[in-house]
Amino acid sequence: MIKKIFIFFIIFTILNNCGFKVVNNNLQNFNIVSIDTSGETRINYLIKNNLLNNNRNSNRGINLKLQTSKKRIIKEKNIKNEITKYQIVINADIEYALVENNIIGKFALSKDGIYDVNTQYSRTINNEKNLIIELSEDIASEIINNLVNINNDL
Repeated sequence: MIKKIFIFFIIFTILNNCGFKVVNNNLQNFNIVSIDTSGETRINYLIKNNLLNNNRNSNRGINLKLQTSKKRIIKEKNIKNEITKYQIVINADIEYALVENNIIGKFALSKDGIYDVNTQYSRTINNEKNLIIELSEDIASEIINNLVNINNDL
């Protein structure tokens, strides 16, 4: 009986101290110093505002260069050959530079979504704007997650 307890205690101790670290994406320990943008101005504006709203005061500074592009693709047509759905694809190329460590890198993100064409043109435009806002917020949150992961690796 004592031998089983001793073996259980040894195995528990070994597995408990295995050296793996839990990744916590809520710990944003960097400060975005500057964001240079090019490409789609409206999308850049939305992404930049989302990034700066989530900015924290820290001694680790990051400079970002953001280049975006948007494609609108016909997704679906009806029998009368009228367009009923569009697909929007937003591509973002992000270059980052960590100020303290002089580390430079880049990564790319892509998001897409579909919106319906309405009988009223103004509603169609609103559908497109709402989709662009949603996709831009998703890209901004993925940029933050990638930067947190990159920063935690250091």
